Amino acid sequence: MRNTGLKIDILADELRAMLSLPSADINTALTCIVKEFPNLSVKEAAEVLSLINAIISKEQKEKIEVVITAPVSFDIAARRTDSVIEELILNAKRHIVITGYVISGYFEKMIKLLNQKSKQGIVVELFLNDYENVKHHLKNIDYLNSNYFHIYKHIEQADKMASLHAKTIIVDREKMLISSANLSYCGMVSNVEVGLLAESKNKCRQVLEIYNKLIKERVFMIHK
Repeated sequence: MRNTGLKIDILADELRAMLSLPSADINTALTCIVKEFPNLSVKEAAEVLSLINAIISKEQKEKIEVVITAPVSFDIAARRTDSVIEELILNAKRHIVITGYVISGYFEKMIKLLNQKSKQGIVVELFLNDYENVKHHLKNIDYLNSNYFHIYKHIEQADKMASLHAKTIIVDREKMLISSANLSYCGMVSNVEVGLLAESKNKCRQVLEIYNKLIKERVFMIHK
């Protein structure tokens, strides 16, 4: 969200949102392209816009599947939470956003994977509810990668009971897991938890906009 390498992705998302509206303004979208890429002729910008329109048509077919945490004995035709999260992290190519209410030592093995991805130039953003009580689980984060690994702390609000309760992981602004599972042994292995894995750039954009707004309104602050 904060990395300049995501500029083109963000512009593409803005154009998708603009062109998906019933009252889509083609001229405004064309102006955005020309402004960001002044070396393009109007004809070339129009060709880019046409390509984006074609991509939007394909993207409107969203994929959703159920993801669970449950006893191994459960005979349920759904993938397991921990394996889905590991797969999402391993396959990330540009950007990983994770939000957690409760994390435990079980999450430390995922930290190793996130470290590896950040060293590959992939932006990792971790939003935590109670940083002071969980920071010892984050001791293996390589802070030399501060340009790529960002941790955001939930700031105490007027309502003392308010918290970050969302459990999500968003990868490359196109795949998102929303689950009841915490980033803990119980959440990943022993509890009964249910989530949905969605492949939808539009829905990912909507959720990322929420997190961006929370940062702007200082509900979250980056840890330095």
